[in-house]
Amino acid sequence: MDPVLKALKKHENLPNDFPGAWLVVSPVHWEATHNNAAIVAGGDALNLTEEVSRKLFDAYAKFLAEDNMLMHYYNAGTWLLLCEHQKPPQTEALDSVLQCSMHALLASLKSTPYWLRFMTESQMFFSGRKQEGADYPVNGVWVWPAAKPKRMWSNFWPWSKKKV
Repeated sequence: MDPVLKALKKHENLPNDFPGAWLVVSPVHWEATHNNAAIVAGGDALNLTEEVSRKLFDAYAKFLAEDNMLMHYYNAGTWLLLCEHQKPPQTEALDSVLQCSMHALLASLKSTPYWLRFMTESQMFFSGRKQEGADYPVNGVWVWPAAKPKRMWSNFWPWSKKKV
């Protein structure tokens, strides 16, 4: 069993019998220029309070539940999504894509158009919330597989360094 998944089950009391794969959903702030886009901040760097993050998470989880997607809240900068019916995206961890040109990264999602559409629809969701008067820096999400190298997890979950 994947060590990250094993740690999730142990520390987050997730059920043992769920199908699919867990993905990390990192709230992010994108910036676009006339010929490029980049994630300029994400996860803990957004400095979301637990209260604001929970409100965003709850609204986003409700939005995704309309498509039978299950989410789990870990902390203000790290949310989890159970992926049951789609092949997980072959994306890099958030730390690897910060401040990078998104053209090549988004082009790589063309082989799994579902996730490109997912991220686009998520941007529209957060944009709509801003238009309703919400005040937070989140304007999208970055989705990446939970089964990334352990070095990436030390930034998110301190206990991931421990043997489970």
